[in-house]
Amino acid sequence: MTNTSSQILKRTAFYGCLLFTSLLFVNCSNDDVDDSPPPTYEFGEKFEDIDDLPEVVDEDLATPEPDAGKVAGSEETPGIVIDVMGASTEEEVAAETKASLSTIKGFTENQPAAVAEAAESLDEAGVDAILDNSVALDATLADLETALGDVSAAVAALLPTIQLSVDFEGFAVSAHARAGIIVDLNNSDIFSQAQTAPCFEAAQDAFNAVKEDFTAQVDTNLSVVEANYTRRQSEADARLVTRTTEQATRLEANIAAVKITILSLLEAADNAESFGSTEIASELRQLALYYAVYARTALDDWNTAVLEMLEVRKVEEKAAAEERRDIGVTEVTASFDAAIAEAQVIFQTIDSNCHNQGSGN
Repeated sequence: MTNTSSQILKRTAFYGCLLFTSLLFVNCSNDDVDDSPPPTYEFGEKFEDIDDLPEVVDEDLATPEPDAGKVAGSEETPGIVIDVMGASTEEEVAAETKASLSTIKGFTENQPAAVAEAAESLDEAGVDAILDNSVALDATLADLETALGDVSAAVAALLPTIQLSVDFEGFAVSAHARAGIIVDLNNSDIFSQAQTAPCFEAAQDAFNAVKEDFTAQVDTNLSVVEANYTRRQSEADARLVTRTTEQATRLEANIAAVKITILSLLEAADNAESFGSTEIASELRQLALYYAVYARTALDDWNTAVLEMLEVRKVEEKAAAEERRDIGVTEVTASFDAAIAEAQVIFQTIDSNCHNQGSGN
């Protein structure tokens, strides 16, 4: 009985000790298990101090209206007309007027007889025909036009002249080379080593979000620059149309002014004839013819020069707009690159810290 009780006690103690040891191992095993959630990373605020891209400052270029010049009348010829119109006898005509008209007589004497005949029959309809450069001159007047290209200074002083402004000086425009600018949005160099740890992924997500924001900003700024460029190109075309129309009006006004001078010479010739001075009358009619033919050439040359200048001005304005566009693109791209470079530095700092936490986790 005693032995039986002793055995029971030993077995009880053995199993109790075994149970305690098992529980102890279980508790030790549970101490090694970490049931806490994995860490999360948020780095967006690290990039908040980077300034937004500056707004585009792209003021319109000055486009002053060019000075088209004009065909100016002779300063001496109106004085001749006034002198003859104020006279009632040949003796009342000033010696200076007679001297000027004698230069016309000398020029006529070196021309075919048909020239003097054309002068005697010149009337308003004939003046209109000469000044209309859409109608070809007859052989006599065409030869006269050539001869008037080489006259003495005394004769030239009685004829109209082309007056051009500084806007006609050096209008050669060099070719404008357009340089394309490519914005690199990949930034693949900072991701050259593939990483997938949560810390790095969070940093990369934050960087990509910032890059996406700046990409939207640079796209907006570039669209402003491009829109301004497109508008300025269209405006340059429109200005040429307007300026060409205005030149047509100026040409008509110049023709009208020339015609007034020519008709006043014919009127003065009639007055000289009325007081019996047929020689002065003939010289005045010859001067009227020369004035008309010479003015026709001058007007045509002037108008051609103006239209060429206006075309060149358009090319210059378009080139200036393109240059301004390229400068704008460069400035916008530079500000974008600077912002991305700043973001890259922040990203690389975060990435280093991720590594320092232990294998990028």
